[in-house]
Amino acid sequence: MARARARAGRGGARGGAGAGGRRRGGAAPAAGGPGPGPAAPPAAPPAPAPVRLRNAEVPRGAGAGQVLFLDGQGAGLAGDMLVAALADLGVPFGETAGGVAALGLPGVQVALEAVERSAVAAPRFLVREEGRQPMRDYRAVRRLLLGARAFPEGARRLALRAFQRLAQAEAAVHGVPEDDVHFHEVGAVDSIVDIAAVAVALDYLGPSRIVVSPLPMGRGIVRGAAHGPLPNPAPATLGILCAAKIPTFDAGCDFELVTPTGACLVAAAASGSCAWPDMVPASVGYGAGTRDLTDRANLCRAVLGEPWARGPGGGHDERGEHSHSPSHGHGHGHGHGHDGGGAHGSGG
Repeated sequence: MARARARAGRGGARGGAGAGGRRRGGAAPAAGGPGPGPAAPPAAPPAPAPVRLRNAEVPRGAGAGQVLFLDGQGAGLAGDMLVAALADLGVPFGETAGGVAALGLPGVQVALEAVERSAVAAPRFLVREEGRQPMRDYRAVRRLLLGARAFPEGARRLALRAFQRLAQAEAAVHGVPEDDVHFHEVGAVDSIVDIAAVAVALDYLGPSRIVVSPLPMGRGIVRGAAHGPLPNPAPATLGILCAAKIPTFDAGCDFELVTPTGACLVAAAASGSCAWPDMVPASVGYGAGTRDLTDRANLCRAVLGEPWARGPGGGHDERGEHSHSPSHGHGHGHGHGHDGGGAHGSGG
């Protein structure tokens, strides 16, 4: 039967050298009756709650000339949260699901589910798989993306950049060449789907600039990783953030708030970071993490709007925006040529 993978969108668990994005799950088989006999088949996962998204679907390229702000200051970022936030912003989920289907992963289905976090309604992104999926190393993931002919070309470039960021960080952690990196849970199908889905959604929206907020860092120990307990933030996550020079701050909690998948996506897609860009906001989408957290709303936000320069000299950099180079070229000019989400769950 299909198994739903719960995304640990903040605070929960997964992990290779990094952690961050969804717990593996599935209903336990029902017990058999008295005496010998076959056990009952596993129960099917419950159907996702119907989703009512905030924004109407937008046409391809609707972000042209716009700033897209990915705000994870409250509860961090994971790949599944970003997929959900972009769907809520108006990127047609059918486009995202179609891109995932183009990868040809057998037995994989995606869906949105309606949830609430601190009384804020938001979608949550779900990945379901039938049967066992193989773990894939960096070579296999690259081959998968390059061989998917129907996968959008701009999304392919972004997904490859994100996985390269992740492979570089994992290679540094384990002291092996990039091509020999095994991603463990990060190479599991749900994390591959997260990265591919975000890449498809960002390529469809086509913003002229992507900015990410400073990111909150949890403390303590990340548990449930393939290699055993890890320091929080997970080594792969921290390696990605160091290379991308994305600002961070102490979240004051012991949850994993930023996953390797979330980190590699914003490192590959965003061209700068600030607490809030100078913009006239036009629409906002919310993406939910898996868990309800007691000290914060487990949500990230995607905000789209027009650039706005204050005063004669205007410009983001003059007001404290930190720029970084995603090292790519993208046709839309925003520098991105963007559970799960990474390896572990970030609590959510």
